[in-house]
Amino acid sequence: MPRDSGSMKDTEDRLGISHIEERMAERADLIDGVADLRAVHGSFGTWDAARKSALSAVKMLLRAQYTRGKVHFTEAKLDEESHAHPDYVAAVTAATMERAELVRLDAKIHALDAIVRRENGLVHYCANEARL
Repeated sequence: MPRDSGSMKDTEDRLGISHIEERMAERADLIDGVADLRAVHGSFGTWDAARKSALSAVKMLLRAQYTRGKVHFTEAKLDEESHAHPDYVAAVTAATMERAELVRLDAKIHALDAIVRRENGLVHYCANEARL
């Protein structure tokens, strides 16, 4: 049976805890903000494939430039220069910033979950105390 939202809010107010609907809406917003980052940087994410693709694109660009300019190059030189190329460095830097944001958002989600667990514990404690 669905709970009356008004009575839940009254009970939450009396106990001095936040409204669960507000906490869940806040959590849903955080999950929405973290979803794309997890798809790229989380377990089985696509970052490694994107990194390899960016590196390959830079290698193809350098190989074309060397060939057009008739510059002798080795695969080792091509590999070394592609890792230091500004385009590849920019891709790695952007990914680093995204991972940092993922960590920050995950920390907010975990903190919110801890608050909800704590408040649930307080509700149980108050309910048990009332029975005594």
